[in-house]
Amino acid sequence: MSDESDLLELEAARCAAISAGDVATLSKMLRDDYIHVYGGGLSSGKEDWIEHISEVPRLPIRQDLKVRIYGDTAVLTGKMINRIRPAENAKPSDAIGKRVPVKEDVQAFATQVAVREDGVWQFCSFQMTRCVD
Repeated sequence: MSDESDLLELEAARCAAISAGDVATLSKMLRDDYIHVYGGGLSSGKEDWIEHISEVPRLPIRQDLKVRIYGDTAVLTGKMINRIRPAENAKPSDAIGKRVPVKEDVQAFATQVAVREDGVWQFCSFQMTRCVD
């Protein structure tokens, strides 16, 4: 396998783990110093982001993903649809103080950074920007 295919597979597995709410698998894919920047500008570290994922179910769909590799660092960029699906019984009042608790399809462009250490790729950064259209 090539580094590019390894990274595309890692991203596909990340999306599958998010969709399944599999936080144990997701945790292994992320470095301990992982930073996640949401489309609205908020950011969080690994543990906080994983907790958020477990609270607000979603289905990330990646499109036109490009991989650029620079030694043991890789940058992945591409379009994304993030289908946010909170619990059916969620009420608007539940949204107070939460990040994205309403049902919506977020159109975005995402940039991710992965680092290879001891032969293993892990994500260290994710930046999502909402698309205007």
